[in-house]
Amino acid sequence: QLLLLHGNVEIYHGDFNKGFELLTKAEKICLDYGFFTLLDPVQINLARARLVLGVPEGWAFLESIQQRISQSPNRWYEAYLFYVKGLHLLQSGDLSGAMAHAEEAIRLLKECGGFLSLNFATCLVGAILREMGDLRNAERYLLAALSSMEKGHQTFFIFGVLLHLSKLSIDCGNKAQAKRYLMQALRMGKTELLKEAEGLTYPTKHILIQYALEWKLEPDYVRLLQDHWKVPPTHPLRIHTLGRFEILLHDRPLPPAAWRGRKTRDLLLILLSLGGKEVSKDRISNLLWPEAEGDRAITNFHTTLHRLQSVLGFSRSNGSRFVDLKGGYLSIKQDRCWSDCCSFEEEIRQAQTAEGRAQPGKSRSHLEKARDLYQGEYLPGFEEPWIVSRRQELHRKWLWAEPRLKSSLHST
Repeated sequence: QLLLLHGNVEIYHGDFNKGFELLTKAEKICLDYGFFTLLDPVQINLARARLVLGVPEGWAFLESIQQRISQSPNRWYEAYLFYVKGLHLLQSGDLSGAMAHAEEAIRLLKECGGFLSLNFATCLVGAILREMGDLRNAERYLLAALSSMEKGHQTFFIFGVLLHLSKLSIDCGNKAQAKRYLMQALRMGKTELLKEAEGLTYPTKHILIQYALEWKLEPDYVRLLQDHWKVPPTHPLRIHTLGRFEILLHDRPLPPAAWRGRKTRDLLLILLSLGGKEVSKDRISNLLWPEAEGDRAITNFHTTLHRLQSVLGFSRSNGSRFVDLKGGYLSIKQDRCWSDCCSFEEEIRQAQTAEGRAQPGKSRSHLEKARDLYQGEYLPGFEEPWIVSRRQELHRKWLWAEPRLKSSLHST
């Protein structure tokens, strides 16, 4: 019992490797000494740790113990198993599957009177509904879970619900409320040294870190979470092109009027569409000013580049520009600028490398990140030939990734 409790505490504090080690010891003791009443919760938590750590047999292990647990008179263990499955499916992007498992967990918990644990499953349903975009019902479930958890002083789970409510408020456009929820969660997490929260997807973690840094909330603790959640440092210039076109400059949207002319915007889009680095100025000039020649083309290019650099300004951290011209080649500064399209390509490249090295867990991790980034076609609504070509190229990479993701999910 102590090993089970200690293992779960380590997991809640973010050390899944330590939790896995302790739970493995607990499982061995249960099997060696016949403590079968404790074996069910130990193995469910062990399977959960395996899923988080990317151990391939994690899902198969859950399936293997489900039949035995379903025959147990203790419905709570079966409910917890469905809850763990729902968490994993949420992280994998299977929202309908996650909802089915979460609802089954709620049904079983009501049947066995596990009303304290019911809060966890209620929170999970709220998280799934938020991911589905059903914000009104998501808020209803999350607030209900929060109210019950506060009565039971369930600090770890309150931390998670507050984070979910903060993201929900961001989605609703209520940033003042989002800030209040986030501030409360971070203060609690810092006090209790928490690093994990139930049901937070990677994109949600990324957004919460971004806003916490922007609002300067508990900066030391937030950087600790940022490192633990593997959220990359926030770039001063962030460009969204998949599913929408939006530029965030120092965490603020760049308004259309800031471009001071369409050519200025198109210069950046051409640079992105051609890979973002070491694109010759002659190639850019031919696309932007096909009729211009000689000195006129050179003047047009340098004038437009100057305007683009003026629009974007400088990185506040070191005063450097975001777009740099060297030896006749234009590049976006990768350490200062993030773009979803380039990050998507990098995740696909890493997945292909891992697949070639027979590393399915690593490949799946990169594929999942690529899926989270691919929110739609490249620059929708833009029909310039160089944009259409880039759109087709990125879509082909997604078509390579999509069936592998489905196969990976099915195999687990």
